[in-house]
Amino acid sequence: MYSRVRPNHQIIGASEELGIRDRHLIGMRGPFSKMMNCAMIKDFNIRYLVTRDSGISSGFIEKMEAALESGITLIVVASAYHEENVREEEVVKMIRDHSM
Repeated sequence: MYSRVRPNHQIIGASEELGIRDRHLIGMRGPFSKMMNCAMIKDFNIRYLVTRDSGISSGFIEKMEAALESGITLIVVASAYHEENVREEEVVKMIRDHSM
């Protein structure tokens, strides 16, 4: 298991307390391009990508596209409602269209 988190000492400290440390803890600030996500999926041999639905502008679309292109399982943890609701409906449609 790998955890990509913001390079913040509190977040990294909390991750280490959970037992995620050393090479399994990746401190990087995003959002990241689809290409960067695909490269990390390949380099780390990722089979499941767990992410929170953090909205369109946070790089969620790029993570979703990278997971779909790489053929891995994407697990999305819902977040609280936010103002991008209309655009997120487009994301749901993209997922449905791709998985059919």
